[in-house]
Amino acid sequence: PRGRNKPQIYTNKNLSIKETFIVKEDLNELREFQALIKTNKIVQNLPWIGILNARLNQSIDYHNEDKSVLNPILYFDEPKTLNTKIQNFLDSLYHFMRQNKVVKIGYKKFDGELKNYRISPYFMKEYKHMWYLYGYNHATRVNVKYPCLALDRITSVQEDYSYVYEQLPKTINTELWFANNLGITINDKLKPIQLKFKIDNSLVNYLSNYPIDESQRINNNLLYVKLIPNYELEQWILGYGDQIEILEPLDFREKIKKRIYNQFSKYY
Repeated sequence: PRGRNKPQIYTNKNLSIKETFIVKEDLNELREFQALIKTNKIVQNLPWIGILNARLNQSIDYHNEDKSVLNPILYFDEPKTLNTKIQNFLDSLYHFMRQNKVVKIGYKKFDGELKNYRISPYFMKEYKHMWYLYGYNHATRVNVKYPCLALDRITSVQEDYSYVYEQLPKTINTELWFANNLGITINDKLKPIQLKFKIDNSLVNYLSNYPIDESQRINNNLLYVKLIPNYELEQWILGYGDQIEILEPLDFREKIKKRIYNQFSKYY
């Protein structure tokens, strides 16, 4: 009818306005890049290069001139939506870190009020599709000198000229920080301890293929790992339900027992 907006649709039902289109010249460059990394032995040894190759294959196949190759055959575990704000913060913070700039960060927790941080940013880490910023907190009298800030809770980022950039102390080894911790929660005052678990048969082969940490050892149904207990480790244990039991240390076992009891009390 006249005056009514008519819906616009693609003649090809497989196309979407949300898809990124690649022109032929870019497609050729992708093929050349893929050929280059396949011949470089150093690059081939990188742990993530296999995933990159798989993603390139899928992108090239999808945009191939052969229209019969459209349906994806690889599905990656990734966020459902593309957060442009987080990408912009990621890019800005990267350049501030490279230039040793102090930044003023607006930060709002999901259940808290807006706060401003003055941070000398050191590095960022990705964990479960989310990015986290680590740096030196210039505020005085704080319990957390090196806070971890989630990028999805950052509201603003700008350069701050009121402080001089605080270099990361040479006594801090960031590789050891993450090597001894599961996830993103870090306490530089704690040291890794030996943890002992009893695991079901169903987990023995799985954890042999996908170890929780490089320090992991499995002997029959006993799992040994050396880590700093933190929130992510607790979540990892609880995620396996009755397939896993923490045996040692006893104080950490009691902490897990309390969390299981609290969860149990919500249902009974």
